[in-house]
Amino acid sequence: FLRAQHDLGTRYCSVGEVACLWSSVGVLLWKNWRVKQRESHLNRGRFF
Repeated sequence: FLRAQHDLGTRYCSVGEVACLWSSVGVLLWKNWRVKQRESHLNRGRFF
């Protein structure tokens, strides 16, 4: 599955820089959100 994701990403990069940029940004935002969710969950558990 990850390999398919990667192939899709590289194909987008070859098609257009803008598409590649947006897909990269989307992945970064998603990862960032996941990390924040995990941190907030840990903080809730720690404080209460």
